[in-house]
Amino acid sequence: MTSKILPNFIVCGAHKGGSTSLCNYLLQHPSVFISKKKEHNFFLYDSGEDIDREKTNDVVTLEQYHYWFRNATHFKAIGEGSVGYLSDEKAPYRIREIVPDVKLIMIL
Repeated sequence: MTSKILPNFIVCGAHKGGSTSLCNYLLQHPSVFISKKKEHNFFLYDSGEDIDREKTNDVVTLEQYHYWFRNATHFKAIGEGSVGYLSDEKAPYRIREIVPDVKLIMIL
């Protein structure tokens, strides 16, 4: 059985603040993996929340979230970028619950 991989860093911050550029710079390092999907928005939702999955492109289940990191087994730094986490008052609590040791990289 493959272990479920989660990010150890998250890039978040202001919209149009340069988070995509920062992710692209980080990807140039051979030990860095960043999910190909930008704006997962996984931590914007409570588990069990009723979500119309046909109306959102967001990652809304932990299983879906794991999927985006399945190829990151040999990387030291594993990340994702979702700027929406900065403006959501519950996102920090959700992040701490799922990935308590994650590093947040804020770009303002």
